[in-house]
Amino acid sequence: MEKHRRSIHLLSAVLACTMLFTAAASGCGGKSEGGSSSPAASVSSDSDSSSSADSASPAASTEASHNDSSKIKPVHAFSDTSVGIRSDGTVVIAGNTGDNTILGMFDLDEVRAWDHLIDIEETYKVLAGLRDDGTVVYTLSKKLSVDPSISQIAEWKDIVDIAVGLGFVAGLKSDGTVVTAGEDIGSEYSRTEDWRDIVSIDAQATAIMGVKADGTVVVSGFNLYDVETVTSWTDIADISIGGSHVVGLKKDGTVVAAAREDYYGECKVSGWNDITQIAAGGNLTLGLKSDGTVMATGLNDDGRCDVSDWNDIAAIDALGQSLGMKSDGTVVAVGNNVNNQCDVADWNLK
Repeated sequence: MEKHRRSIHLLSAVLACTMLFTAAASGCGGKSEGGSSSPAASVSSDSDSSSSADSASPAASTEASHNDSSKIKPVHAFSDTSVGIRSDGTVVIAGNTGDNTILGMFDLDEVRAWDHLIDIEETYKVLAGLRDDGTVVYTLSKKLSVDPSISQIAEWKDIVDIAVGLGFVAGLKSDGTVVTAGEDIGSEYSRTEDWRDIVSIDAQATAIMGVKADGTVVVSGFNLYDVETVTSWTDIADISIGGSHVVGLKKDGTVVAAAREDYYGECKVSGWNDITQIAAGGNLTLGLKSDGTVMATGLNDDGRCDVSDWNDIAAIDALGQSLGMKSDGTVVAVGNNVNNQCDVADWNLK
């Protein structure tokens, strides 16, 4: 989920993402030809049994709301890595975290010390985590400058959902309003002050979208997506923004999708039903069915759509890789593994 500020920076970032997401090409309907690429030299892989979370400072006393796993978004597909949130709110990381990677530009010792997380979102400049008390923690890139106004995040309270852009963070408050902090390059992403009755948000590039309680969608920012179609949707329960397309989960369990150009069939979701969760990645759409199986459509680069044998899945996410957490807390992954971001076999998030 990402957002940019200056138009030059926006275009360069979007072009870079497009190059990454469209490098190779068989559709999800075809047989996967890809396997795992050779691992990168610098790799971080935190196993559940490792001491990666030892630096996480435990809470002095257990809060009544803590460990409510129903609120946690447990799996997150990032550019070079995969991140999981355990039931205690600490994180586990798989993949390349070298200095030249996106996640490697952040202070990961600080991130591993975070606890009580229920969500974590990353982009080039900002890594933010939503805690179960409604506050937001964040860390900034060590290499890229970020507008000082981002520090306003430290004062936020009553946040129930977050979305992160290239240099900003948006927070959905429990009263249905949306606050933002960070950079503004004329994209007007911060023009959410009039939003009311919002139940879900997502962000990408310099655009933010919000689902209203009445099932309609509002959009703010410089937008590369098919906004006209998205804002005409009704009965939407949740929304997910991918690299070039937007996916909406309807209240009846069906799915809609829109893009200015449906490059690899990532918008071919018209026959989906009984869907409980959606994830839009790089030219890829995943849908979690109520029976624990997963639907996939779009670019099948490195086999990221090869999820037909998944079962008992409780949560999903996608980018260049597809992630699924099973009901027992173990995690499965397929897709781009050039940085070992799919090496999650030893994870248990329960």
